[in-house]
Amino acid sequence: MIVSYAPSSNFAFLAEYDARLVAVSTSAERALSIDDAVGALMHLRVFAEHLAKNAAAELGVYDSREADQVDRLRALKSRGVDDQVMQMFHAIRRAGNRAARDHLGTQGEAFQHLKMAYQLAV
Repeated sequence: MIVSYAPSSNFAFLAEYDARLVAVSTSAERALSIDDAVGALMHLRVFAEHLAKNAAAELGVYDSREADQVDRLRALKSRGVDDQVMQMFHAIRRAGNRAARDHLGTQGEAFQHLKMAYQLAV
């Protein structure tokens, strides 16, 4: 059975840029709402990776789908992306990695990272 959820109203503004960003953020919010912090953090990591790919493409520094997130973020930093933005990208990446590898994450942490994802999206 395929279940479809209404898109996140918090991230709906991204639909004009990339529907996948809306879908992944909706999945993160849904996971958070059912007390699945680990799932939410993993979805947020995917969201941040996709957002970074889009940003790198816009800045002309994205040249390979094979690049990993750290390389992508390094390239964004080299183009003058703000340190605070870079810190949020790295925080989401690290939390997502912990969630995926070690099944670690709290509701509070997931909520804070969801807020960071929203700030990055804006």
